Amino acid sequence: MTANVRLTLDLDASSSEAVRLTRLLGLLDLVERGVVHVDDAECVLLNPFRNTRPAALGVRPEVLELLEASFFLGDTWRLGDASFCSTLKQLREDALKCLTAESPAPLRVRLSVEGT
Repeated sequence: MTANVRLTLDLDASSSEAVRLTRLLGLLDLVERGVVHVDDAECVLLNPFRNTRPAALGVRPEVLELLEASFFLGDTWRLGDASFCSTLKQLREDALKCLTAESPAPLRVRLSVEGT
């Protein structure tokens, strides 16, 4: 039996950045290892419409630009291995740079679960 459950995380801008960048780093690793296909990765996590709310929350422009750059992962994959590997490396370096640019702060998360 499958239950419908809604999971909601409320994050402040700093926590939202950290979670999104961490998810991006994990996803890049999974794509590189062949565990997740690049097209599935884009559909699941790198949907351009998901940037609307973070922009309104005050997520730094460089983080938004990095997320937007990752939307073209499938395009670089189709160009060939050298371009794809280079793109993965650059995205990873930029994500780590954004994560370490400021002093780490504890994540401020409010979790709510609805349904059974």
